[in-house]
Amino acid sequence: MKLVRNKITGFNWHLTPWKSPQDPSQGHYAYQLGPYGYHELILRVGSVIKYRTAPWNGIQFSGMHILNPTYDFVLDNDDEVYYGYKLLNSSTLFRLALTQDGFGLSYIRSDGNQGWVVYLIATTDICDKYGISGPNGACSIDKSPVCSCLKGFITFNKTGTWWIGHIAV
Repeated sequence: MKLVRNKITGFNWHLTPWKSPQDPSQGHYAYQLGPYGYHELILRVGSVIKYRTAPWNGIQFSGMHILNPTYDFVLDNDDEVYYGYKLLNSSTLFRLALTQDGFGLSYIRSDGNQGWVVYLIATTDICDKYGISGPNGACSIDKSPVCSCLKGFITFNKTGTWWIGHIAV
C-alpha cells in the first residue's frame, strides 16, 4: 500500500471512504500526502484540511510512535514522493481503511486468524484539528483553555465565538 503524489503530472493517489456502508461511491474525506513539499499526511473534506501529521523525519512522522508489525517509509525522488509500509512478517496481512466520518482504521490478519482484527483506531483530540488555535497560536491538550498565543502575540476574541486570534505586540 502506498499514497503517491506525482511531481510531474500532479496525480495524487489517495485513500477515500465509501459514502455509506450501502453506497460504495466516493465519500467526502481524502487521506493523502500533503501538497507542499513537506512529507506529511493530511485528512481533508473537500479542500478543507481537517488533520495533518507532523513532517516525516526519516524514520517516522514526528510525534507518532512506530507501529509494529509494519515499518513506514517515505521515498522522494525526481518524479514522485510516496508514503507506504512494508510488513516485517510476510505471513501477516495489513490494511488501512477510512470510515465515512474520517477515522482511520488499521486491520491485521495473520496465520491462524480467520478474519480481520482491528489493530489501531486513529482517533484525535481537539488539538489534532487543523488550525484549531488559529494563526500564531498553539494548542496544548493539558491546558485550559487549550489555545494560547505564541511568544510575541496577544489574544483577542473573534466576535461571537470562543475561538481566539493572535496579533503581534
